[in-house]
Amino acid sequence: FEDSKLEPKEAVTSLQKLIDVHKIRLVMTAGSPVVLAQTPISRERKVLLANLAATSPRLRREGEYLINTHPLADTEAEALANMVAAEHKEYASLHVESDYGLDFFDAVSKAMEKKGVKLVAREQHKVGAVDFRTNMIKLKAANAPALISVSNVTETGHVANQLREVGVKSQFLDNRLRVNAVGFFMDYTDMQEQTFIDGVQNFQNEGTAQPKGDLRFDWDLADSSVFSAGAGYAGTDGIIHTGIGPF
Repeated sequence: FEDSKLEPKEAVTSLQKLIDVHKIRLVMTAGSPVVLAQTPISRERKVLLANLAATSPRLRREGEYLINTHPLADTEAEALANMVAAEHKEYASLHVESDYGLDFFDAVSKAMEKKGVKLVAREQHKVGAVDFRTNMIKLKAANAPALISVSNVTETGHVANQLREVGVKSQFLDNRLRVNAVGFFMDYTDMQEQTFIDGVQNFQNEGTAQPKGDLRFDWDLADSSVFSAGAGYAGTDGIIHTGIGPF
């Protein structure tokens, strides 16, 4: 096992170590910046890469030693544009400044343009960012009916929290998707950790934290099925519990 930390240079070093030291011939990998950096080595050394999560459309052209097991951004963007265009003519975008975020934004932009959906606000953030309040204020001012947010896992936890701080309450997709965020007070000193345990997503603050408020998603998938997810304050232990269901 090697940890690239989503850094291309680390990804190259890690792959070379797996090949040269451990004699590995098949490597499972993820992250667009990581996989894009590793593919030239995999071709040269004839080692298979199994892409488990990277979405950059450029990966479609990276040759026979890369196996993409995850839909790429242009495929996802087309489906996303179809959903947004069904109800709206404008959208806003927030994305990370990396191969992942930039390529996904590009794919979404092309798909939305084909559907006649106009971009009214675009905000970007650095990899590893923790403060998005300035971005949120600008995005809220644009008053777009849809927001496309593309960030890494640890960043997404902060995005969700700060959306609540700004205060968001929206209905999308012909009133089938309801997103409700209520303002709250939070005082924390360390980063928030996002985890998945037995299929349930959890946000846990490391160190001192006093979250107050709630965030809820309800999505009517069909006439007889509903997907729900919610988050709320669970006490002074600093844990926000989330649950999903029923379908």
